[in-house]
Amino acid sequence: TNGGNESFFSALNYVSGKLSNKWEKELLKEFSTVCDMVSSFSDEEKKLIRTLILGVKNGMDNDLSVFSSKDGIKAFQVEKDLINYCRQIGGVPGLFWYEVYNSYFQGTMGSRDMKKAAYSIGTGLQLTNIIKDINEDLSKGRCYFPLEHLKNKGLDPADLFKKEKI
Repeated sequence: TNGGNESFFSALNYVSGKLSNKWEKELLKEFSTVCDMVSSFSDEEKKLIRTLILGVKNGMDNDLSVFSSKDGIKAFQVEKDLINYCRQIGGVPGLFWYEVYNSYFQGTMGSRDMKKAAYSIGTGLQLTNIIKDINEDLSKGRCYFPLEHLKNKGLDPADLFKKEKI
C-alpha cells in the first residue's frame, strides 16, 4: 500500500476492532492485502471486478431501500422489482463467473448463448435462495415475493407465516 492510503487502512483497522462478526473483522483487517493483490490484475480483470461489485452493490442498495424500515414486513411491489434485484445479485455474478471461466478456457465458452445462460442461471439461483431463506427473511421483515402476486391470491406478507393460509 502506498503512503497516501495509510490513514484509510488505519481507519479500517480501527473500525474492524469495533465489529462483532469475526469474518467482517478479518475482511477489513486484510483489505490492504486484497487491494495490493487487485492492483496486480490486468485492466480487463479489474473491469470485471468493478462490474461485479457495482452490480451487487446496486442490488444491495435496492434491498436496503425496500427493506430499511422496521415497521412490519416489507415486500417488493411488483414482479419487475424482484427480477431486477435477482439480476443484480445473481445474474451479474453469473456473468462474472462466465467471463472468468471463459478466460481460463481461452475463449472456448465464447458463445453468446452461453453468456446469456450464465446470466439466467445466476438470476435463477438467486430466486432459489429467496425461496430457501423465506422463513429467515420474513422473521427479519423482508418478503421478496411481490405484493402484486400475494394480493392476487388474497394474501399479504404476514400470511406467509400462517400455514393454513398458504
